[in-house]
Amino acid sequence: MEKIKSLIEKNDELIEKLSRLKECDIRARASLNALDVNNTQQHYFYMSLENDFSDGEIILRYYGLLQGLFVCIDSLYALSYSFTKSKSFININQNKKLRQLKYIRNDIVGHPANRVYSERELAYCMLNKKELDKRTLSYTINFINKKVTNKKVDLVDMLFDYYVEANNILITFLNINKERISISLIRKIPRNIFKKFYKGASYTKVKKY
Repeated sequence: MEKIKSLIEKNDELIEKLSRLKECDIRARASLNALDVNNTQQHYFYMSLENDFSDGEIILRYYGLLQGLFVCIDSLYALSYSFTKSKSFININQNKKLRQLKYIRNDIVGHPANRVYSERELAYCMLNKKELDKRTLSYTINFINKKVTNKKVDLVDMLFDYYVEANNILITFLNINKERISISLIRKIPRNIFKKFYKGASYTKVKKY
């Protein structure tokens, strides 16, 4: 349990650092708040795995975790726009782990009775109530072409993957800000001093950054 616990603690630390940046506008603050709130929920989900739960409580845990992680991904997108003016740092279509999380959420919480995978691929997803488990989510995908797929999702592994990816993204945002600060300080250096100590660098390019 210590691995995910330490990842969540690191995530909390990164959220706190980003919230202190002057570039942290209202959109960024709302996004960081969403990440912080969901850290509380996800920490509880993980630390309470040894507890006993009724079937109804297990289903609520499924829905809470999947929707919470989906909100977190949406918040990371918003942060990317606030800190970099682009979403290129979190392109979910190129991030296999986050994309898979999004698909699972849509299968179970988003659109189980009308799951559109593409223009030609429609399916209906059904949670397997006979296989309810605190750690593992089991469900069936029934495609309109009669194909049936049974899926089992280890929610702890999914949570681990999310925090590894999320922490890397938040660290990237912090590093971008550090680089921006460094360049803003260089801008204040007179041209003759810059040329003396930064041989090979372009003073003009730095001033335009």
